[in-house]
Amino acid sequence: MHDWAVRQGFIAPDFYKIINAHEGSPGNEHLRPRDIVRLHRFARFLQNHLINRHGILKNETRRLLLYRVVRRAADTVAHAGAAFAVRAGRLYFTRTIVELPPAPRGPDGDALPLTLRRSNSSTIA
Repeated sequence: MHDWAVRQGFIAPDFYKIINAHEGSPGNEHLRPRDIVRLHRFARFLQNHLINRHGILKNETRRLLLYRVVRRAADTVAHAGAAFAVRAGRLYFTRTIVELPPAPRGPDGDALPLTLRRSNSSTIA
């Protein structure tokens, strides 16, 4: 189906990209691919370094009082750091990411195929 849509000019060849846990998808219609990658990197940073802490002090079965106190302190610091990072990230990304304009629409309200958007965009509007 993807190949057919590319041949017909409905989507760009890289419109959909296979996604795995290590890379973002550039197929969003409202954001540029590099912005999606930046947001994904930020989310991975939050997950790995602040929320999960690389698994450090995450053993719930240990009953030693000192371990539980240190783990609770680490959880508190990590939560405060994550909350700060989310607020700072929201400020940063709302200032640096601009939503893409909507795709041109044909008379029936459907998005135009890429071939018409690029070559005849002045005659269609």
